[in-house]
Amino acid sequence: MTSQKRKSGPAIGSKHASRKGLDVECLICGKVTYKYPSQIARGDKTCSLSCRDKRKRLLTYNDSENTKKCCRCGEWKSQSEYTKNNGLKASKLTPTQAYCKSCSLDVDRSFKKKNKDHLREYSKRRRDSGLDKKKEQTEEQIARTKENQKKWRKKNMHKVLMWNKLRVHRQRAAGDMPDKYFIGRMICDQYSRCIYCGISLYHGFHIDHKIPVSKNGTNDIDNLQLLCPTCNMKKGVIPHTEYAERVGLAEIDRSSSLPDWFDVDNFIVAMESENYQEAIKLCQVNLAQTIERLSR
Repeated sequence: MTSQKRKSGPAIGSKHASRKGLDVECLICGKVTYKYPSQIARGDKTCSLSCRDKRKRLLTYNDSENTKKCCRCGEWKSQSEYTKNNGLKASKLTPTQAYCKSCSLDVDRSFKKKNKDHLREYSKRRRDSGLDKKKEQTEEQIARTKENQKKWRKKNMHKVLMWNKLRVHRQRAAGDMPDKYFIGRMICDQYSRCIYCGISLYHGFHIDHKIPVSKNGTNDIDNLQLLCPTCNMKKGVIPHTEYAERVGLAEIDRSSSLPDWFDVDNFIVAMESENYQEAIKLCQVNLAQTIERLSR
């Protein structure tokens, strides 16, 4: 008795035997499979789950041009404009996030703006519960970490020497950092405000390079700006022009600033030389000029 291969289609005697489907060619691998009318109606034209996932990927990824379609703005952008997925979300099919970096930033901003009270309460609960406190390491853990670092440096000494040489060369090429006099001028020019978020720099600031030193930036005064610590850490090694396009520049209120006729240069020099009498004298002279101008 010879066995015959069953033709594609529903099983004989099943409840779907009376329904008529079609043999459909897979859009990915070209394999012909039988599809029920319900599958045809919803556009299922793949032979397996792997081919289905590959077809979904083709809707948003273009590997030939190394681009991806943003699910929010709908623009095709380079895959470098997307944040990579980490952990469980990372895979070969979806290595990057659905939104581009600019859209992700807009979504994050709008969420924080709409949920200020909720985020404030959440942060307070975490502080009260002690979850934000860094776990203190034991002496054994600290010693083990230092020992592992020493072993890694000893094993990769060529990398350590190369990094040290590159850092020294970059620092030499960048030049000397400006002194306190120029830093004081920068504070006055920026009205003691962060360039990006506009927050006051009273509680501290970072000196940032508009063009990073790692990208051939220099320590020239024109390449420096003062930022709050949060904005400086977020900016990282991104150039100023590119980062300003993402987050924008702060609108600084200049109405409460010093008058144009205030002698800022001599005032800073007097303060740096600890000549406080001269500094007070300059303040008194400028105060008299200010009263005279306002009385006109």
